[in-house]
Amino acid sequence: MLWEEVFREFLKELEKTKPVILCGDLNVAHKEIDLKNPRTNRNNAGFTDEEREEMTKLLGSGFIDSFRYLYPEKENCYTWWSYMAGARERNVGWRIDYFVVSGCLKERIKDVVIHDQVLGSDHCPVELEIDEQRRNEHEKTKRNYINCTCDYNYHYADTSCSNNVCGI
Repeated sequence: MLWEEVFREFLKELEKTKPVILCGDLNVAHKEIDLKNPRTNRNNAGFTDEEREEMTKLLGSGFIDSFRYLYPEKENCYTWWSYMAGARERNVGWRIDYFVVSGCLKERIKDVVIHDQVLGSDHCPVELEIDEQRRNEHEKTKRNYINCTCDYNYHYADTSCSNNVCGI
């Protein structure tokens, strides 16, 4: 899968200049825990072996799935639901929206919140809170955290963000 390889290389190159936060709809449920019905969705788009393997390669190249880092066994946490058959009301969903961060940031992850109660889309916002106090002394700011939220693309002014990729 050429696109994923090129994108992974781009992120690794960007990471040479600053830690990376990638956020957004990555259209893959990485593990069975990341969707309601893994058995019946096997080989469907978003849960093919090839797509899941590419996500494994991304995470194996030094990046962290911030939600699973904090909540490795937490079930029924989804960010996308089909509009059909009342899927959202029954919480039959997939976790396909991520904050993937450089490994050097993992100790700074304070929380990741899936705002599944926020309606208006087939996706819900996902929020990442990063501890700013652990930055190098010369990089500290007055804020004690950075808050990035997928869907709303809200980022504090001291981050540089473009196309859902934040370097801090």
